[in-house]
Amino acid sequence: MDGGLRYRVAGVVGTAALALLAVSIAALEVVQELFRWLPIIGHLPFDATGTGSYHVEAGTVAVVLTGALAPLYKPRPRRILDIGLQAFRRVAVGLLALATIGYFDFSFRLPRATLIVSGTILLITVPTWFVLIRRRPYLKSGRTIIIGDDPETMKDILEVIDGSVLGYVSPPSAYFGTQEPQLTAPEIADGGCLKI
Repeated sequence: MDGGLRYRVAGVVGTAALALLAVSIAALEVVQELFRWLPIIGHLPFDATGTGSYHVEAGTVAVVLTGALAPLYKPRPRRILDIGLQAFRRVAVGLLALATIGYFDFSFRLPRATLIVSGTILLITVPTWFVLIRRRPYLKSGRTIIIGDDPETMKDILEVIDGSVLGYVSPPSAYFGTQEPQLTAPEIADGGCLKI
């Protein structure tokens, strides 16, 4: 299995497993008793009238959250902060979708207390999961490019670099061909022609 497919499978399976785990933790009696001690939201019920069971709640959370995190399943080398923030935002979008399902009083809605407890757990665990499985940049790629327009500085950089250099990139220089700067204006500008 190549790295991209492994990342996608780990992302989807991990997200669904964390969603099921969060709803399972919210269903524990100990967690429910601790939740009831909260001053403002402690009176919210954990079992909604009209819902099927734990399986319906867990399946709803898993499906909605897996769908909300779909853009993160494409393997890309991202920074830790970027992937954590993107996963956090996507989990928040998924939780808003779950709250919307509850607002419209569908039969497969999540109780508000379960949504709060499982949402708190998911906002912590899902970004951590994606940071753990992210693709790290390959450090020994051997694809070094030196960018600059000063030949002496580029020579100093070349002496310091370990490994091979793929190439050099230099912006257009006013010193092209001579040591004196060209004082003439360009004949055609990039965005059009300016008459002076």
